[in-house]
Amino acid sequence: MEKLNFIYNRKSIRKFKDEKVRHEDLIEIIKAGMQAPSAHNVQNWHYVVVESKNIIEKIAKIITEKHSKIIDVINDEEKTKRFNKMIKYYTFFKDAPALILVFGSSYEPTGIDLLNKIDDNESQNFIDVQPGIQNIGATVENILLAISALGYGGCWMTGPLFAKKEIENFIALKDNDFSLYALIPVGVPLKDRNRVPKREAIEDKITFM
Repeated sequence: MEKLNFIYNRKSIRKFKDEKVRHEDLIEIIKAGMQAPSAHNVQNWHYVVVESKNIIEKIAKIITEKHSKIIDVINDEEKTKRFNKMIKYYTFFKDAPALILVFGSSYEPTGIDLLNKIDDNESQNFIDVQPGIQNIGATVENILLAISALGYGGCWMTGPLFAKKEIENFIALKDNDFSLYALIPVGVPLKDRNRVPKREAIEDKITFM
């Protein structure tokens, strides 16, 4: 359906041209992210937009250093090999001209106190669906769609979050209630055409009642 091309044309981009992302476009991308739905409209998100190449490289270095610390304590050769191979996927954003870090604050679902009166398991089942984190997922998807619609490329990254605490300490947000949930590099795709990964058959993923 042509009207939905902005969705079907989106793909993950990991290689970028050495071209700046317009500051005005980054503002529009964040505005789009803020249009995402959130439980009780709490909008429990905060965005750190990095346009400094120096800072982007420092964040990549933080991840590399944490990666090395983990390697040092792994006593399994096969696991060490696998983890070593992943570092390039955790730090490829260092070649992007801009980086968006998406933070989220805590959110307690309405009605938890009432469910506690019924059964502890009832309240835990409700907490397990993590509505606060679902809000962050929604804003990230909006951001990715906006990046693509404006002619840029981006990628939803959670792999580097093994260095989450170190990155948070480096960014040093004033509000300690916010946690880092995703990194999104932004830039002009190196290739004009990137293959969209094949999706599974809709018949295998849908149930009508």
